[in-house]
Amino acid sequence: MEIMKTKKLLLITFLILNTAIFGQICGTLPIETSKNTQKTVTNSQFLSSSNSICINVYYHIVRENNGNGGLNSNQLDNITNTLNAAYNEHNLYINSLGFDYINNSTYYNINDTGNSTTEFDALVQINNLPNAINIYIVNDAISYAGKANGILSQALVIERNYANTQVTSHEVGHCLDLWHTFHGSIAEPPSSLDPNACPELINGNNCSSCGDYVCDTPADANTGNSGGYTPDMDNIMSYYYPFNHFSNGQAVRIRQAFASSSLLQQVVSNNCSIAELSSIDNLCFTNDKTITISNLGNNTTSWQVSSNISIIPSPTNNSITIKALNSTSSGNGWVKATLSNGTILQENFAVGVPYDYNNWTIAIHPYPGNTPSGLYLNN
Repeated sequence: MEIMKTKKLLLITFLILNTAIFGQICGTLPIETSKNTQKTVTNSQFLSSSNSICINVYYHIVRENNGNGGLNSNQLDNITNTLNAAYNEHNLYINSLGFDYINNSTYYNINDTGNSTTEFDALVQINNLPNAINIYIVNDAISYAGKANGILSQALVIERNYANTQVTSHEVGHCLDLWHTFHGSIAEPPSSLDPNACPELINGNNCSSCGDYVCDTPADANTGNSGGYTPDMDNIMSYYYPFNHFSNGQAVRIRQAFASSSLLQQVVSNNCSIAELSSIDNLCFTNDKTITISNLGNNTTSWQVSSNISIIPSPTNNSITIKALNSTSSGNGWVKATLSNGTILQENFAVGVPYDYNNWTIAIHPYPGNTPSGLYLNN
């Protein structure tokens, strides 16, 4: 309810001031990239949603010349977890390569105003790692709270007060080729840097060629539910802050970017510790089975099970022991683990005693008066 109140307050502010409050938070410029249909796939393994992508990030904490100020490095793991909470749902994982300090008072507070990007442009070149999305955490930026170095890039600047929020996920989304959900609308200042920009129609008929080029994100004019628009007001690439998720179509666009961009392919790693559930095929009443989580890390776990199975005894963070609810339980069963970083794992299996078809005989009696047709157990 509190979130809804916040959204309503922001929307009212949008309408009264006729300006995008979040425009002060995201300063990413719409630098031209090619549409999905024009991209050349060089590595098709990234296209499959069943293949996980491990994305390296590297943090740069900007401080004063004397080393004072700056984000406490103890908060970096929380930022990584926040990113994973946004991306893990789509089999995308964030791996931190670590951090460094940039002791330079010039960039401690980014003072670019108007169309100037002088300080931003200089900062994102310092200690830039080519094999990671570089996240520069500054004390303050006068014109925005977060800004990516263009749509499809590998650097962004974020204010320390927004670093451990989904605003960082928003800016990483720009790095991974995602546009604002209202891209091309009158709410976004026109830019010759994206000659393809055009507003998406309310009915979505031009969703693949206008707007954010993603068809499962509804048309958005950044004015909320008004004028016939019904945008997704929880989408991370919108301006209806707070937000909490990406759409499946946005995940597909990210995968298309990895499949076709040599820049993004450089930031892929094999070092993500991806949490996984052990598997079972079936569950009977007479036998209990234990399911475990590998690569849990520091996460805590909330367990759920289907109605036809029971838990014995209480589960732990990394394991759960289950059996069929009773001797007549059958059908499909499942165990779901929700991790504290937002990852959801689920194992599906059959419940009940499976038929042993080797011990049954099929009897077919087509004539009236004979024994009925059916399956007969061999005694």
